[in-house]
Amino acid sequence: MNFTKTLKLLGAALLLSSASLTAEYKPIQMEKGDKEIAQYVTRIMEVYHYSKIKFDNDLSNEIFDEFFNYLDHNRYIFLKEDVEEFSIYKNLLDDMYKRGDLTFSVKLYNRYMQRLEERTEFIRQRLKEPFDFTVKEDMLLERDKVEWVESKEGLNEVWRKHLKNNILSMEMAEILNKEKLAESKKKDRKKRHQKAHQEKERAHSSG
Repeated sequence: MNFTKTLKLLGAALLLSSASLTAEYKPIQMEKGDKEIAQYVTRIMEVYHYSKIKFDNDLSNEIFDEFFNYLDHNRYIFLKEDVEEFSIYKNLLDDMYKRGDLTFSVKLYNRYMQRLEERTEFIRQRLKEPFDFTVKEDMLLERDKVEWVESKEGLNEVWRKHLKNNILSMEMAEILNKEKLAESKKKDRKKRHQKAHQEKERAHSSG
């Protein structure tokens, strides 16, 4: 597989992974009944859940962190400014959900989709350019403990290395598959040769 084909396959895989989210994306807004549902769920969790969950500032902080962790565990999508902007809600979510106020959830989802569209566009454009595989670079694979990236340019650099690494991985996998296939064919030829030799020996001995 040549690099051009690899780039096309990689681009297709990465873009398809977000296509269902971005193709028909429109900013969401709270609809009729959402407030009552949020209040009901909050009440159920407080009163009827076996652990008697207490909606307070501590839980509010946990919910805040979990939102970002769930949406962007390895910190490839959000920027530092996004986290800082939404941090005003850190100690407010418990009271907001009790009131049925989903402002935080709606705004965060819309920002996530905005950033995801930016990443998707970057992938499209970057895969049109060649990668320099002669340069050795370090790349952090587990990014859940690192600081949030401060700028789009910085995140572009993270994604450039991510794409480069994926291309190399696909190339290596293709090479290994070819080697396994060649070895398999070699073994098959050897077996056929041995079988033919054995049949020849049997024919010779019976004659």
